[in-house]
Amino acid sequence: MQGAGAAVGVATAGGAGGSGVAGTTGGGADGRGGSGGVGGSSPGAGGSSSGGRASSAGTSSSGGRSGLGGSANLGGAAGESGAAGELGFAGEPSLQAGQACDVQADEVGRIVELSNGVSMLIDAFLAGDWVIIVTEDRIEVVDKQARHIAERLWNSQIATAAFDGTTLVVSDTTEFVAYDTRLREVGHGVLSSPCDTSVLVGNRWICSVFADDLDRYYDTYDLSSGSRLARVDDTVSHRGPMRKVPGRDEFVTLNVGVDPKDFYLLSLDDSGKAMGVATTASQYHGDFSISPVYAFNGNPATQLVTDQGLVLCLNPDDCPNPKFGLTRDGDVGVLSGNNYFGAMDVDAQGKLHALLGPDEYMDFDEPVCDQGCTLERIDVGTGVLESHVSVHFALSVFVALRALPEGGVLLGCRYGSYDGHRVRILLDAP
Repeated sequence: MQGAGAAVGVATAGGAGGSGVAGTTGGGADGRGGSGGVGGSSPGAGGSSSGGRASSAGTSSSGGRSGLGGSANLGGAAGESGAAGELGFAGEPSLQAGQACDVQADEVGRIVELSNGVSMLIDAFLAGDWVIIVTEDRIEVVDKQARHIAERLWNSQIATAAFDGTTLVVSDTTEFVAYDTRLREVGHGVLSSPCDTSVLVGNRWICSVFADDLDRYYDTYDLSSGSRLARVDDTVSHRGPMRKVPGRDEFVTLNVGVDPKDFYLLSLDDSGKAMGVATTASQYHGDFSISPVYAFNGNPATQLVTDQGLVLCLNPDDCPNPKFGLTRDGDVGVLSGNNYFGAMDVDAQGKLHALLGPDEYMDFDEPVCDQGCTLERIDVGTGVLESHVSVHFALSVFVALRALPEGGVLLGCRYGSYDGHRVRILLDAP
């Protein structure tokens, strides 16, 4: 969290261009870095490495852009400014960060820019009239007109973020911290092991620890005391992300590291131990597509919509046959062949908002919508396509799509395989 000064960024210059003069060191009380250096006078032949996490080398066709100063750390010493970058691979993230989610207004109408930067986007959450944006080096709260509400800067790298509507929990490699929606600290603790994904269930926070390529542990922590309550070894669900079921003290994960993949519904017992409730492996196990792209329907949620439009009932109590959960319960118009939704969410009225990829399926961990996608709104109950629009995104990988209660969507992207991010509200989107 807030510690000593920010890391110093160093960029290895290309052969031809001269590096700029380093900027001055800031002297503010918040420990912000100094101003960037002046760019070099001629283009480089190809920079070979990027700067430190808090500072990033830039690019230029006529000389290197000035490096960004170190990020602010409350109470810490001033971070040094990054060295100037030159033309080359190292600077591309800072040059291209603004192109993520770069849909045109003539395709979707009004757009509100909430966040745009070179750091990696962890997630973006809706919190009433506000939006919580978590990147690897900070947490920011803005309203839906992009007005600043609150901010927390981290000296170490944020690895996971979980939000339940009122409480946000983030973790790095050594600790976790819980905040309210104004980013006032409400709990913290020391990790037994670093988390790769996490989820918040009631006042208990579950940290998934990947032990090896297949096995993982569920470490459950109490937010009030910060202490670890339980550890459960999981040899089944493997390396999948976890998501809380809206309105219920349950969560869903999946086994992304193997084929065929399955969904798993889990809850916590009184001691905090994770327990299995249902799985698609009981009846299907490879019969249909399963991926980290899915959406819950209802609050409390009773259904899950898959990336090809299948609807599954969740808890056995929600299903026609109470012996099994996560069983087929209809569809919204099943996509065939290599057609998949690349990002999706269901609003409070039961409308699915989803990005449908191109006919030739590509992994949505990679950019696809520069070729063109369709942003759709579908009624989950009837399967009726109510609205759709064709959109193009420049080399964007989608991190978050959230349906706004008042209409439109919140979209969070990163730029290809780089760390640059962008978070925008598409006010008129289906």
